[in-house]
Amino acid sequence: DEDIPIYEIEIRSVRIGSMRTQSDGPLLINLQGVCLKVRSERTDETFECEILAQEVEQVKFFFGETQPVLFLFLTQECGEKLRAIFHMEPGGEEYLDPSSSDMKQKMVVIIIEWFNYLLQEMLQETLSLWADLNHVEDECFIEELTEESSNDLLIQSAPPVLTSDVGKDLIKFRQRGTNNMTHMSRAMSSSHDGSDYEPDSTSSSPPEIRHHYCGSSVRLLQYPPPPAKRLSITTEDLFCLTEGEFLNDVIIDFYLQYLYHEKFSEENRRRTHIFSSFFYKRLTQRDRHSEKSEENAKKSLPERRHGRVKKWTKTVDLFSKDFIVIPINERSHWYLAVVCFPGLASPEVIPFIPSTTYKGDMNDTSNDAVGGEDGANEEDSGNLTSMSKTILGWQLDVKKCLDNEDSKYNLGQKQPCILMFDSLAGPSRNPNVRMLRDYLQCEWNAKKSEPRQIMKILRSCTPKVPQQSNYSDCGVFLLQYVESFFENPIADFQIPMKGLGNWFPEELVHNKRREIHDLIMSLHRRFQRERGDPNILYLKFESTPREPHMRFHPSHEMNYKPTEGMSSEPQRDDENSNSAVAGEVSRNELAAESAEGDDLLHSNAEHQDPNDCMD
Repeated sequence: DEDIPIYEIEIRSVRIGSMRTQSDGPLLINLQGVCLKVRSERTDETFECEILAQEVEQVKFFFGETQPVLFLFLTQECGEKLRAIFHMEPGGEEYLDPSSSDMKQKMVVIIIEWFNYLLQEMLQETLSLWADLNHVEDECFIEELTEESSNDLLIQSAPPVLTSDVGKDLIKFRQRGTNNMTHMSRAMSSSHDGSDYEPDSTSSSPPEIRHHYCGSSVRLLQYPPPPAKRLSITTEDLFCLTEGEFLNDVIIDFYLQYLYHEKFSEENRRRTHIFSSFFYKRLTQRDRHSEKSEENAKKSLPERRHGRVKKWTKTVDLFSKDFIVIPINERSHWYLAVVCFPGLASPEVIPFIPSTTYKGDMNDTSNDAVGGEDGANEEDSGNLTSMSKTILGWQLDVKKCLDNEDSKYNLGQKQPCILMFDSLAGPSRNPNVRMLRDYLQCEWNAKKSEPRQIMKILRSCTPKVPQQSNYSDCGVFLLQYVESFFENPIADFQIPMKGLGNWFPEELVHNKRREIHDLIMSLHRRFQRERGDPNILYLKFESTPREPHMRFHPSHEMNYKPTEGMSSEPQRDDENSNSAVAGEVSRNELAAESAEGDDLLHSNAEHQDPNDCMD
């Protein structure tokens, strides 16, 4: 089916039972099965064959750094088919019999040449879909092997005359330094690997590197350390940190994982879930052929979308988290969605200490400072009598505020919402918000017994944030948005939201590429030393003159035409209508607010359009 995405994997060799062959082209794999083109080592004859997902009874695999390998255990019918294709005769030296007790004839073994993180995600997702197609639980269909058990199975399944050669190959492969690693093609989907063709759909293919990377792709490190799922960072990934290049998905996912594991506090790790860049792509892909069953036809589009990614949260309760971080790529442009307080049923008032981390924020005209009762100057940072009018800061414990009569703080609000952070002012992100709302509603319905209208509770906003001044830094800004979200956090989530126009200084973004490059090289040295590998690379940061400030974005997607009756201006939030509560709040006022609940929560919204910042 031309609508089904096909992934390419560079393979080294294939063993069809006791018949050993060399690869004569990449392995093609998708939801329907695999396609192989191989050449017999004995006769030099070329063969092509397909193994359908329904013909696979079990898959064992090892995707580690020494020898990635797939072991396919097939049905008897598939064995008969392959014996006919490969001209195998009973009693011959080369034979395949899936029912045999002889491990040398029992399976198809695929030796993978080189592997990367994105391909591993896609392959494991595909194998999981094979299990669904065969109506088998993942645990019974897919088995991940250790390096030792994988090597044992490789030796056991090797043809007798070739066993010694296999052992030599394994030793040779282990001794191969990273300098001798060959480049493996990245997982490529067909041109039909699009998203749903509904009006609210988006395409989220990873951006192409502007200039072609030349040379072998050498693995620099794997991150994060075990037992977490690791991704490989290569010299090709490092290349996209060159100024003027678009960041790829590996760099995005690497740095988000780095922030999570090494920069976040323990509390922030507990309250945050970060999806990989592949999540939104998978969520928005068009229905595959096998998903167009009679059972699926009865499901709504949001339910079918949710079904594609439901296994991503098997061990995670998203509604126990305060923040869900979702990197999105649409038409080669990165931007960020953060779902805030998805499990909260209604808004709550919270006290917080305003942030003074970045003084530039105080110069934002939308962030006028508000003095306290005595009108003290805001420059007196040691005296909290004067509370600046800002939404940034650190939340306080309500009980402690009530117990301390002399405490000074601002009052803010936390509420369930989706915040879209985009470094290019462009079309409305309402379709993306609607897609995420649909997903979370289905996730709630699948995981919770209590009925709740997530669609109605979850508001949305696209606040004004620092903007990129060139054509290539969207990924860099995405990473800085996430970093600033936790280092200089939002404390007041009232909508519409203002006060983020000067969230962080421009220099932070300008230095981010070099910072990530140096970080990767530092981790590379540590990674090689821990493995006892003397092959350490020393690669300097490639700095080129920055692009001139752009005056407009040339992409035709950004030059959308408004429908009749709509303004031609991009639909952004009205930042001037934000009404943060600032200044001293007495102990009695806070106690009253805790008792009265929603009355105060909506008092500031009485004089504004209730639909501001909503879809």
